[in-house]
Amino acid sequence: MADDIGVVVGVYGKKVRVKSHRNECCDHCEARDGCRVMGGGKDMFFEVENSLNAQMGDQVKVRVSDKAFLKAIFLVYVIPMIAFIGGAFWGNSLGEPLGMDPSATAALAAFGLMGVVFAVVRVIGNRLGQKAGYKPRMVCITARAGDVQEFAPASCPSE
Repeated sequence: MADDIGVVVGVYGKKVRVKSHRNECCDHCEARDGCRVMGGGKDMFFEVENSLNAQMGDQVKVRVSDKAFLKAIFLVYVIPMIAFIGGAFWGNSLGEPLGMDPSATAALAAFGLMGVVFAVVRVIGNRLGQKAGYKPRMVCITARAGDVQEFAPASCPSE
């Protein structure tokens, strides 16, 4: 399980917005630069169910299941790469019969198929994101608003 410690920065009915810093695992991840481009900076935000009645300023532990994390990586990276490579081979084989440059048809097919797959992956990702097993969840409140040392390592009282 991937755990992260963050501070509640917004309470919206039954949900809270949690702000956390990227941790050391992010520093070693190959996709770290892509995440920073998309998310920007060192801060990350999670929207989670407020199952523990956390209040503004509380420090909480948020958990994402390994299954959900690995499935997301597979959907976002592996499937489009397979589509890109498959599209290149397919387009290359179509080039001569169509009377076109095989390199050009390979490039067109590779990028075209990858674009279609990205659209499909987005739809699948949105559907998976609605399922409880794929959403981040609040595990515990590690410190109440007055006791929080921002992003200090903390554990659940029961751990």
